[in-house]
Amino acid sequence: MHIEIPFGNETLTLQIDLPDEQVVVARSKNPPGAGSWAEVVGEALSQPLGTGPIREEDLSGKRVVVITDDWG
Repeated sequence: MHIEIPFGNETLTLQIDLPDEQVVVARSKNPPGAGSWAEVVGEALSQPLGTGPIREEDLSGKRVVVITDDWG
């Protein structure tokens, strides 16, 4: 059985040496990533989950921290 897995901007093809009935392929309900790390982070900051963009917040006198993965 051949399985194709999205990996960044590429697709990896794997050969699984098992009968098809012994393999379960789970696919994400989410669409593929937007592309580059800068694009993904920019999109997340401009449209965060459950709130408006950070630029619309009154941050006077407040401390702000943005935590992100460093795999990019």
